[in-house]
Amino acid sequence: MHHSGGFLRLKHYYEGAMNMGKRTSETKENLTVTETKDMKDFTEQVRTILSERYPECELETRNVIKNNGMVYHGVMIKKQNSNISPTIYLDDFFEKHRAGMRVEDVANIIAEVYEANKCPESSEFDFVTDYEKAGKYICFKLINTEKNREMLSDVPNIPLCDLSVVFYILFDQSDGNGSSSLLIRQDLMEQWGVGVEELYRAASENVGRMLPSFVRPITEVVREMAHTAGMEPFDIPDLGEEKVFVASNIRKTFGAGVILYDGLLQSLADDLDDDLYIVPSSVHEVIFMPRYKVEDKDTLRRMVNEVNTTMVRPEEVLSDNLYLYDRNKHEISVA
Repeated sequence: MHHSGGFLRLKHYYEGAMNMGKRTSETKENLTVTETKDMKDFTEQVRTILSERYPECELETRNVIKNNGMVYHGVMIKKQNSNISPTIYLDDFFEKHRAGMRVEDVANIIAEVYEANKCPESSEFDFVTDYEKAGKYICFKLINTEKNREMLSDVPNIPLCDLSVVFYILFDQSDGNGSSSLLIRQDLMEQWGVGVEELYRAASENVGRMLPSFVRPITEVVREMAHTAGMEPFDIPDLGEEKVFVASNIRKTFGAGVILYDGLLQSLADDLDDDLYIVPSSVHEVIFMPRYKVEDKDTLRRMVNEVNTTMVRPEEVLSDNLYLYDRNKHEISVA
């Protein structure tokens, strides 16, 4: 649930739960990645300044394909004799530069980001090639199959409706400065000598420890996000018995994967004594509604499409579909 966009989309779903089908006029800012000669020049200027600051490192610019095929522009800072190198993305900095920030100031900020998040020595990552060690840090996430079809050709995955379960290694920084991750590709899985079923087994065991889930009433989450974002207070009446919930992991990053956590859906469905509609708010969170709550699923599906179009960054869209969890069959299907 990143940035103010997360607040807007959950607020929209909240209002929809109050009055299914009611439209709002809120729109998101233009988040289209700008790929122009100006961007290339900006990236090269940043690289040149950082090269002077870090003469012992090799710096190169690169374009990286992220989730849903979105292309991001970054600068990679690599120490000599190291096979680990962070990539710092410049797209948001470019927008700040266009708004008036000097390239030198951008470079200073990037240097601070690098110092705070630079990777440990390579030896600390040597465990990646040892499955017995790396297997303890494997997690899963959900992505859209069609939007990531090219990437999926080289990534072990398990299909789920129009989605795919993919796997990554989650690194926690020992100094508490955050985390980084490594998407597991076919060659690494083959090097380990395991199959995709083993990756899923390991991830299913790890996520509860590394990425605990939460399920909270949407009213609470919207109020909390409004307060955190420093937005003007507004009247948010409690939904009472309407029973609409937001679910994610504690990092609120690729939290839609919690629908795969052992027993999570079944437990909530049993508590509500009903099947569950699953709304793909974004790759970072989902919304649950009991089946009785949704009189017109087409209206809810249109709401999903509207929110994805107007309030979700392209790389954070999970799906335009609506899903149903059948508590008797223990199955997820497209509604």
